[in-house]
Amino acid sequence: MLTDKSRQANGGRVDRKYLLSGLLACPCGTRMSGAVAKGVPEYRCPNDRGCGRTRRKARALDEYIEEELLKYLERQSLEPVGRASDDNALDREIADAEQSLSALIDEWTAGRISDAVFFTAQARKEAVLNGLKGERAQEKRRQTMKAPVGAGVRQKWAGLTLPQKRGILFEVVQAVKVYPKPVTAPKKFDPYYYVIILRTD
Repeated sequence: MLTDKSRQANGGRVDRKYLLSGLLACPCGTRMSGAVAKGVPEYRCPNDRGCGRTRRKARALDEYIEEELLKYLERQSLEPVGRASDDNALDREIADAEQSLSALIDEWTAGRISDAVFFTAQARKEAVLNGLKGERAQEKRRQTMKAPVGAGVRQKWAGLTLPQKRGILFEVVQAVKVYPKPVTAPKKFDPYYYVIILRTD
């Protein structure tokens, strides 16, 4: 898992000194990397591949992302999975939803329902179908995760090396979007400027 090249989102370059290198997405779209400025670790957008303007102090950001990750991993064995715990039942629900949508389209094609009724019903049925498919994808991902989950996650995390922590981060998180911070904004860390995007594959 730690050496899988498909998990490297920073152009194949693995920076083992910084937790979030290659995971932070600058507003310009370039992945940010770790560096030291005046003795203080930070993440910055590279001049050669990106805008070179975005910089964030590493310590507070590392702590925030780490805490959000641990809370997410703790929830994985606590959240009820509902219908998704029975793959066959969920597959049947998806098949029924697809059949219902197909029948609706047949009725509309045959001219037995109006356009207004069709498009309203279609949107509703597609929403149900997409929700069921999302539920199935989430459950399959939960079953195949290599990262520790549930009680004891924090203790396990504390004993990991930095490369191991990065391996788990890249397994669970697709990217952390960094939003522009106004020059007039307070210097203290504010999670408002960061959005964590979880993997769904």
